[in-house]
Amino acid sequence: MTNELLLWVVIIGVGFPALIVALTEMRSRITQESATQFLRLTVNTLVPLLALWALVEKVFGVPRDNTFAKIIETFAYVSMMNIGFLGLNIILFSGKESKRPSKVLLDFVRFVFILIGTGFVLALVWDIDLRGVVTTLGVGSIIIGFALQDTLGSLVSGLITLMRRPFAVGDKVVIADMEGEVQDMTWNSVVLRRRDNALAILPQSIVAKQTVVNLTRATGAEHTEVLLDFAKKHAPNTVKRVLMATALSTPDILHEPKPTVRVYDHYDVNLRYSVRFWSPQTISPMEVRDQFLSRLWYVAKRYNFECALPTRRVIQTPPNEEPELLSYRSELASVPLFFKMGTDVLEIVANGAMLHTYGAGEALIREGEMVRALHVIVQGEGVATASDEKGRKHDVFTLRSGDFCGEASLFSARPSPFTITATHDITAVLLNKQMLDTLVAKETALVKEIGRVISERRAKMKEVLGISDQSSAVPSQVAESFRSQAQIQAQAQAILLETLQPKR
Repeated sequence: MTNELLLWVVIIGVGFPALIVALTEMRSRITQESATQFLRLTVNTLVPLLALWALVEKVFGVPRDNTFAKIIETFAYVSMMNIGFLGLNIILFSGKESKRPSKVLLDFVRFVFILIGTGFVLALVWDIDLRGVVTTLGVGSIIIGFALQDTLGSLVSGLITLMRRPFAVGDKVVIADMEGEVQDMTWNSVVLRRRDNALAILPQSIVAKQTVVNLTRATGAEHTEVLLDFAKKHAPNTVKRVLMATALSTPDILHEPKPTVRVYDHYDVNLRYSVRFWSPQTISPMEVRDQFLSRLWYVAKRYNFECALPTRRVIQTPPNEEPELLSYRSELASVPLFFKMGTDVLEIVANGAMLHTYGAGEALIREGEMVRALHVIVQGEGVATASDEKGRKHDVFTLRSGDFCGEASLFSARPSPFTITATHDITAVLLNKQMLDTLVAKETALVKEIGRVISERRAKMKEVLGISDQSSAVPSQVAESFRSQAQIQAQAQAILLETLQPKR
């Protein structure tokens, strides 16, 4: 037995079994599924085929031009290509999902890889001259290229798009003037779901020539657009300010990027507005849309925004129809602020005050803003929060039907120390200064009642925030708004009765 033959016997008898044992042990310690599959194919197919190939050619001396030897060699090369492509697949798909190549692109690479591998095996193992085949394919490809230049152009453009990956399925994009959500991507087309819920199929050759704006990836958030119609009688700048404030006050709408509000189109009796906003990707866009539209209903009702219909309507109102506030007569009568004043006072309130409705989660009054009216709650519940010296929010007191708020700012002429937020839908009567003057003229005890409430809330705020009378850390607007009960009553009475003095 020659030294070379002895060497191959040792390799086949000792080396290959040892390699299989080592790879099997390695596979048992790896948890990644793709890596385990790679080692399993290596152990079960490649290593046995290489051992058989070496045994047939090196030990038994079967010549390479033997058909049996060529079959074994072919299977060995096919196994190598399969395992090599699997390793490439592991490398390409081991990163983040957003950076992984498209499956369609991977299929194309696999096709090219198999085509090249097949040509290599045919030429190297089976000694087939492929020059004639290549020449024939070259001439044929030119003819096919001229005949199918549009189709091939779309295919090439599709491959370029898949390699660049400017967007993925589920992204919201703008391609030229068309905006929609990507539903599907193929070699020759991109399918968009437009805002009107229609499907648009764009050829890849057109997509490759257009400017593509990826609204999802540009912000890292979900993009939503809402179209709203309001009557032309409402000033556009006013409507846009209200829509912007509503969007910014919706909890799950991001402030950066900032929402946009624009006039979208003119109609016969309406103006259509476009409201665009972004929300975290962890929250459903439909949920955020629901939050915004629900909150907008309350805001639109407070501002009396109307959506006029392009039809002529004749509405006959009974001559004895009462204002909306009169429907809350019983609720107003149960408010401690009013129940001692008599029915004539209730008539004044019902006919002159404003009635506002706030949805759960909305702020009636915000900390740091000036309050121009006393808010008397006739239905619903809310909570008052205030910030300590470190900016942390604390619940100070709750409000229910019959309570009022805004008095601290109204009577001190300073910003509100509280934020009043509705925990359940709130219906509130708003009393401006003129209305309060009228009520005080009828019942001066009103000032004492308001002063008592301010005093109680001042004590509650000191308790919750740990504020002492000597504390220098108290915010100035809070410290100056809450004084002793006697001072509050005197100041409030002076403010309220000032306009009652006869003018000379």
